[in-house]
Amino acid sequence: MSSDPGPAQRWLLLSLVGAGALIAACTRRDPPVRTSRADAAASNGEVAASSAGAAQRAASPERQRQPKSADECRQACNGEWSAHGLAGVTSCLCRTRDVGNDCRDGAECEGECLLDPVRTELVSPGPPAMGRFIGKCSEFTTTFGCVRRIPKGAKQQGPVELADLPPEICMD
Repeated sequence: MSSDPGPAQRWLLLSLVGAGALIAACTRRDPPVRTSRADAAASNGEVAASSAGAAQRAASPERQRQPKSADECRQACNGEWSAHGLAGVTSCLCRTRDVGNDCRDGAECEGECLLDPVRTELVSPGPPAMGRFIGKCSEFTTTFGCVRRIPKGAKQQGPVELADLPPEICMD
């Protein structure tokens, strides 16, 4: 019996080694939590109806019903009409009016307060260093993908340990 693997065995071995390398390259130190937007809000004790951003969205008549076409989407909320999320469902993603504004609390944004890049405001040098995270308001009212976000109510919680980044949450 020959110890030299045949073409099929070499292909399988190379495939397994390549898959292992890909998995190792994609492994994160702090694994993301895959959750829906509603689950993420509930897990942080958020009540969307009580937030300033949700009240602003609810009060806006053009955002009360989901547009049914690309033209309606653009007219209603300067939105993006395309397939979104893992399901790839074609829908309208409404743009926010506060995109790019600094935020220290999720309630300060019409969409999400995203922590990318990580910026901080030092309140007490510690140890441990205490302060607040500074994010940017998202471009769209719904965010897809893996992001770190500053939750609603972060200001009320007061300064936090700056070494403890908010978790990365994946929303689809």
